[in-house]
Amino acid sequence: VKHNKRILFQRMAPYPQRKVITFNRYNADFAFDINYGDLSFLSQEDISVFGSLNLTTVKLSGVGSSFQKHTDAESKGIKAHFNMDESGVLLLDRVESVFETIVERRRESTLTKLGNTISTLFGGGSSEPAPNVTEPVQDEEEVPPESGKD
Repeated sequence: VKHNKRILFQRMAPYPQRKVITFNRYNADFAFDINYGDLSFLSQEDISVFGSLNLTTVKLSGVGSSFQKHTDAESKGIKAHFNMDESGVLLLDRVESVFETIVERRRESTLTKLGNTISTLFGGGSSEPAPNVTEPVQDEEEVPPESGKD
């Protein structure tokens, strides 16, 4: 098991701050630890006041089921959103699985686009046809040409 350490908030960094960490390699439930960072500037006596250097362990569940629900989409990772408020209190705001679906756009020829634009200009309607809507057909009555009149 390989452990990756990332620094979330630097020492002496101003706050409030927000940070997002993305976990790209996971597609099943997992856990991660939130620890104090480099405390080398403190004496051993000061460090002993902390007790454990581990703040908490976050166990994520539902990761595998989210991947099963979105098999047709590309994973953009699991994003953990952290906030450090004005008092310096760390809060794990939310964790989310992010997926991206690719929607193919229908290509239209230049003449089709021009025709739709002209239709819209004179017709005042939308260039997109309404889905599953049939327009009523009106019967037009033919009028025979009157003889002798132009």
